[in-house]
Amino acid sequence: MGTTIIPAADPAELREAMVATLTGVGNLRTPAIVDALRTVERHRFIPDADLRAAYVDDAVPVKCDEVGRMVSCISAPSIVATQLEQLGAQPGHMILEAGAATTATTRPPRGSAWPPTPTANC
Repeated sequence: MGTTIIPAADPAELREAMVATLTGVGNLRTPAIVDALRTVERHRFIPDADLRAAYVDDAVPVKCDEVGRMVSCISAPSIVATQLEQLGAQPGHMILEAGAATTATTRPPRGSAWPPTPTANC
């Protein structure tokens, strides 16, 4: 999916707009997953990114190579929603996310630092 401009600047409003969009196009159906995406503050996992970028349905770079090419990113919200829906994730499930190490799909482990260690954007 491409980038959509979201006019709001409040994180809660941005999350709500993201959830409304993903629900409207059918990426989100399960109430527990809808609640999770409505609750998780994606912008905390990519602190160097523009606030709106965290909630637009597009990947956000978290690491670039020496010439500025993206080599790692936080997945687009529609990808995260689809993965969680296909997985059948439910409250209490433990999910291992292997990838960019932003852990935005999963709850931070008990005792981990919060907010997560900042990452660099391209």
